[in-house]
Amino acid sequence: MESMPMQMLENGHLSDEASAVLVESLRHRKKVDVPADVLNHVETCKECKDKIIDVVTFLRHPHAAPIRVTPVKTKIQRSWYFSKVAAVFAVFALLISVYFFVIKNPSFFGRFTSDSFDDIPQEEVIQSETTDSTGIKSSKEEGTIRPEANGRVPAAAADANGSQRQKTTAQLPALRYQVNPNLENMIGSRLRSGLFEALTPKNNSVLTIPIQFSWKKEFLTPHTLKIVNNMNDLLYQFAVKGNSFEFTGNLQPGLYYWKIESQNELLYVGKFFIKLPPAARGSF
Repeated sequence: MESMPMQMLENGHLSDEASAVLVESLRHRKKVDVPADVLNHVETCKECKDKIIDVVTFLRHPHAAPIRVTPVKTKIQRSWYFSKVAAVFAVFALLISVYFFVIKNPSFFGRFTSDSFDDIPQEEVIQSETTDSTGIKSSKEEGTIRPEANGRVPAAAADANGSQRQKTTAQLPALRYQVNPNLENMIGSRLRSGLFEALTPKNNSVLTIPIQFSWKKEFLTPHTLKIVNNMNDLLYQFAVKGNSFEFTGNLQPGLYYWKIESQNELLYVGKFFIKLPPAARGSF
């Protein structure tokens, strides 16, 4: 049997706390140690009895509140009591829930330690690579096509992933000499046209700037020459005619690949190395 060590009456009627406990006992059929004068008051006071009955009925059937024919003044007063007691009961029930599920259960806090987040899989973000295939204007001089602006791909058109890889390989020179498996598979293979034959540079040649690119068959229409690094990041792109092209741009020491493309297909893939200038070899 539970006791009620609280103020039972307030202003001649049941206090909110006492009403909440009585409602709880009626709902769950619990025995509550209530003083006899309080029970007598509930039996004789129609207002307190109606208040208890209204709250119990509302909690059992929240969508069908009881309708009683009473004077307007009494109805308004009971509505005020009704909402107030219901609010007190809700807070009382919440405190009981917090006590039993949190304070009485120490393992509740252990579920959210920093170690519990170690097993969460990290999302892998993969960015796609794109290159700008726009041709750059060029002029012909003594059989060599020299591009305007050195043929360098504009920074605005550079791929974000490619820029990050170039920065990494610049910091670690050894990475610039690693082969690219995808491009290596294309070297020496017979591509779709099978008619293009490169003359210079020979594959695996170690070169210095300037570099002379040449091929057997003369181009009558513009073709595209691309220079990429070993990460397949596009560094230079030229529109070429004839059967040769002299490259005078800047390349760091490392492994590079060059491609010849027609308007519709890839004709050739070759590779070459750039070596350090003599003055810088001692510090590499």
